[in-house]
Amino acid sequence: MEIELLPRTVKVEKEVIKRYDLKFKTRDNYLRTFLTENWRFLRLAIERVGNRRVHSKALPYLIATRFFINIGKPRTADDTVLAEMEIIKN
Repeated sequence: MEIELLPRTVKVEKEVIKRYDLKFKTRDNYLRTFLTENWRFLRLAIERVGNRRVHSKALPYLIATRFFINIGKPRTADDTVLAEMEIIKN
């Protein structure tokens, strides 16, 4: 899965390190963490949009829109358990 190939950490920009006098030069990759924790909602968005006939250039925008709709929906206890089960562990 491509999400697992994203780096776990990313470099902090030199200007940010100087401005805030940081002691570290890397930080967790928030994008990777966000996608792994919300994999179920992304997977459902991909499946839903993938079944439609749309122009290939519109596909990423439709998937992103559906992904954030899925994240924003109220969840039952079952939904929470299913989402926890699908978190990408790595």
